[in-house]
Amino acid sequence: MSKPVCLVTAPVATRSGYGAHSRDIVRALIELDRYDVKIYNVRWGNTPMNALDSNDDNDKMIIERLLPTPHLPNQPEIHIHIVIPNEFQPIAKYNIGIRVENCTPNMLEALEPWCDRIYVDLEDFVLYQEKEQSNSMIHETLTTNPNTEVVEDESIEQEKKEDEKL
Repeated sequence: MSKPVCLVTAPVATRSGYGAHSRDIVRALIELDRYDVKIYNVRWGNTPMNALDSNDDNDKMIIERLLPTPHLPNQPEIHIHIVIPNEFQPIAKYNIGIRVENCTPNMLEALEPWCDRIYVDLEDFVLYQEKEQSNSMIHETLTTNPNTEVVEDESIEQEKKEDEKL
């Protein structure tokens, strides 16, 4: 039986923090060996696109999965989007937008129609809730897209508190 296709749209070849983060996520997905991972590399501003080394085995696993376009013959089961929200495209049956810390209500508003699930800091959600969903409760599905769930990420709040103690 074939594995479910997971398309990752991310700046995997860039020399940037998002590039390094994207490569870590992609390698972890590949090593899970549960998905047929396909990667559509995108630019990240003007950062150099030379972070992948064809002589490095850790990079080869990424290079061999790179696509020239995000278009596949069939709809992928999963799409993981690690770029800015206004570039998000709902390509798969299940779409995941990677959360950014200090997400603004405008960013949530841009992401919400396209993502099946969004993880946010509590304060980010409260600001968004006040603006868009004043009668919603945390963990409830938002009404704009009934398939989107905004979930408070308590681990981020805990990390912030621990950092403040240092």
